[in-house]
Amino acid sequence: MKSQPRRYSSEQRASIVRGFRSWSGSREAYAAAVGIPKTTLHRMLASAGVPAGGGGGAPAMLEVVAVPSPAPAGPVAAVRVRVSLPGGAELDLDGLPPARWVAELAAELGRC
Repeated sequence: MKSQPRRYSSEQRASIVRGFRSWSGSREAYAAAVGIPKTTLHRMLASAGVPAGGGGGAPAMLEVVAVPSPAPAGPVAAVRVRVSLPGGAELDLDGLPPARWVAELAAELGRC
């Protein structure tokens, strides 16, 4: 016996579309993450005017938090940077990397 299609309120649809706009993965991965059929997601995005193909946009924000580290033996304070990524992954860096490297890393993460 076939189940009845689920009806989504306009608020639910808007929330799903907003979430996708900040999603950095594929449409199929997002549909699985929010627990809806991928064809339903495709229809919601099309009706909201989101272009077909590709994934969502780049992450809206990468949060950078200062993490205390043990004091170094010398006069310069040690710096440890922790980057928390969507999905719960974290990247710890000892010292400050060059700004260009951080920008390239952020751009690459946005493409994942």
